Amino acid sequence: MSQIEQHSKPNLDDRLAEFTDEALAGRMQQVASGADEELLLLEETILRLRKTYPPISLDEARIKQMQVRLNNHIKRLAQDDQQPFWKTWLTHPQMGAVIGALVLLLVFLLASPFLSTAGSSATATAFTPTQSTVFLAVGLVAVAALVYWITRRK
Repeated sequence: MSQIEQHSKPNLDDRLAEFTDEALAGRMQQVASGADEELLLLEETILRLRKTYPPISLDEARIKQMQVRLNNHIKRLAQDDQQPFWKTWLTHPQMGAVIGALVLLLVFLLASPFLSTAGSSATATAFTPTQSTVFLAVGLVAVAALVYWITRRK
């Protein structure tokens, strides 16, 4: 680009910015420049946009409503930051399902030695699964899945 083009470009930008400010303020209703075709097209576009999307005047009730919403949003964000770590994690349903599965596994492991039948040779078979233990495990998983299905968010 030559120096003349670089020097005139900011001038055109400034003229367009001034025209836009005047048009948004309502003081400009028609195109101002007729010399530069590019600037003329941009000014026409600005006027068309102004006619298509007129400025919205805000009344006092609307401003008050926006301020109340903003204050409520700020309070909600502050309350979320003050919640303890464990409370934020326990509100997720996936975390509840994981905790429930761990509790069922713990109950199963604690109850499995009492459910096994002692035979003639019980050496080193304390945690060997039997038929009743397998059925108990399947039943506990089914009950957990049913409880999760009923209490899920719909």
